[in-house]
Amino acid sequence: MTAPTILPGRAFQNVNRVSDLIFHWRSSDLSLKPVGSDTAGTFTRASAGGLVQGTGLRHHLDPDNQLRLVGPAPDQLERWEWVQNAAGVYVPALRLEGQRINLCLQSETLGTTWSPTTLTVANNQVVAPDGKSTAESLTATAGNGTLIQDLGVIGSAATNFSIWLKRKTGTGAIQLTLDGGSTWTTKTITSEWVRYNIQQTLANPDVGIRIVTNADAVYAWGAQAEAGAFASTYIRTAAGTVTRAAESLFWTFNAVPQPMTVSGRIENWKNAQASVTAFHIGSATAAGDARIQLDITAAGALQARYDDGSTDATTGAITAPAEGVGVEYIVTLTAAGVVGLSVSADGGALTTAATGAGGSLPASWAGTRFYANSAGSTLQGFGAHASHKIAPGVRTMSYMRESF
Repeated sequence: MTAPTILPGRAFQNVNRVSDLIFHWRSSDLSLKPVGSDTAGTFTRASAGGLVQGTGLRHHLDPDNQLRLVGPAPDQLERWEWVQNAAGVYVPALRLEGQRINLCLQSETLGTTWSPTTLTVANNQVVAPDGKSTAESLTATAGNGTLIQDLGVIGSAATNFSIWLKRKTGTGAIQLTLDGGSTWTTKTITSEWVRYNIQQTLANPDVGIRIVTNADAVYAWGAQAEAGAFASTYIRTAAGTVTRAAESLFWTFNAVPQPMTVSGRIENWKNAQASVTAFHIGSATAAGDARIQLDITAAGALQARYDDGSTDATTGAITAPAEGVGVEYIVTLTAAGVVGLSVSADGGALTTAATGAGGSLPASWAGTRFYANSAGSTLQGFGAHASHKIAPGVRTMSYMRESF
């Protein structure tokens, strides 16, 4: 996939206008420093990061101007990537994810711990999505040739299996399984690399691929099985499973509680499998503390929350956005402690929740941090963060979009 040769530009702004934002961070600056600040946010991840589109470190493109999966980023180093927005334009964003474990062994060496039946595996045949010649070819030597990996004894949970595939020869059906072949899901395979995935709730998953027609062949690379309803960024494995630790990002935030508006945009939205937050102002412990945050429920719904330290108020819930869209949120807080929430998916119409009535504004928040995702938890949200802003007073979405 060809990427733009330069970073996307921003429209010229009115030089006479003075920003009144309390806080503003944007991924287009390719920095953890908020606008107008010399102090970067604090990013942590106690492991290597999964692979992303771009360089993984900064958005300098490859010499042939092609997007590739790159990584893994070293411990504690943030992951920048190119993300395609609703307009089809590739924009830079900062990938933040919760903890995941790739349960597949030998994720790029499919002729090892995998078990073939009437199927042959040839190693290192073509260039893989990461630009290296490590992709395997799988060829059926009879109808319904399979390649299965037994993942062992695992408790019942929502599990996702993903793998990159592209057609080598033939036109027959290519199928994936999570239950060792009891059921198969057909995928439409093209001549381009695509990451295909299936999801199922079950115990003791066994993952695999089936080539229905004799002599048909596909290229395969990057197998991943993980607990969760969606595929997270790819985690390379060898002889054992590999864990990607949760990622945390926060900035020091010293502004006192006041009537305010918090807005942001998260590309490539993923609905959480457990309750997390999309942003959080307060302390790392959160519960029972004076704070304001945007919750993502276990069902993926969005709900704003304000706590003055004794009264916990929430807005109505907004139905989970579709997976993969760009989500804009706006959370408002009035002087009377009324919290509001509106959400837009891919720049569409706003959906507004019923407001929640909390207590009067406290003298201070429980902590002096603005978190870009959950505070003090391994259950961070999943997405590519593009911007976060805070303005004094109750503002509209159009105002927050235009502010700089």
